[in-house]
Amino acid sequence: MSSSLQKFTHKGFGAASYFAPNICAQLAFRQWAKTFRHNTPRHELSWASSAKQEFVSSNDGNLNTLIWPAKGPKVLLAHGWNGRASQMGAFAKPLNDAGYEVISIDLPGHGSSPGKSSSLPEAAQALLDAQQHYGEFNAVIGHSFGGAASLLAISKGFSTQAAITVGSPSKLEWLLDIYSEHLKFSPSAKQKLAKLLEKKFGADIWQRCNFEKIGPTLITAGLVIHDTDDKEVPYYHAEKIANAWSAQLHKTTGLGHKRILKDSGVIEAAVSFIKMQPSGN
Repeated sequence: MSSSLQKFTHKGFGAASYFAPNICAQLAFRQWAKTFRHNTPRHELSWASSAKQEFVSSNDGNLNTLIWPAKGPKVLLAHGWNGRASQMGAFAKPLNDAGYEVISIDLPGHGSSPGKSSSLPEAAQALLDAQQHYGEFNAVIGHSFGGAASLLAISKGFSTQAAITVGSPSKLEWLLDIYSEHLKFSPSAKQKLAKLLEKKFGADIWQRCNFEKIGPTLITAGLVIHDTDDKEVPYYHAEKIANAWSAQLHKTTGLGHKRILKDSGVIEAAVSFIKMQPSGN
């Protein structure tokens, strides 16, 4: 959320939503998809320096990718909200060592890719564009928003033998709930915000981005990784996704939402799961 909207909430944004729900919903809608680029930590710069850079053509412009080359099948990495391709870099060497070429993408509005906003449909399309550019991926690993985008992309035709989500939400509607809670929105303002999102992304956006609903239709082998101490996306989301998808569930404790991406046990579990699947390349 932008600093300007945060300041507005401090001045009674929630209270105002009871008297001016239309205006408040419009303001919240403008902020919904805005992204923020954080400084890249030193350890990520090290990972990125060992990769080569390419660009994938997309309706959102040329999307930046980092590639750790190998002669084997390809694995695609998708970062979370306000993240970047290098954030997934801890997976690169173990996957390379296992014989996989690794490609990590800056989703629209993130990292070195163009734009100041993003959404699940746009991120899913970026993954489909990466498939069009590089060919089929043997696996995709997505963190949080990137995991949700991966599942949405698979439901839209992204072809892969294995998909792994890490700390991902089970449905877009939950994001609407917590966003509205944060803003202390009135029920009317929340409903109007939902209608604005439906107008932009389609009336069926909640169904398309409900992974409990579409889970049974996903034939890709799945592994759901989640930490019980995740404060950003509660652990129950993992159980809902895994049950609906008939996916394996890998539970961790004490790693939270982001440190999980650097944990050797998590990375080993992901690599082992991918190796168990047949190669499509």
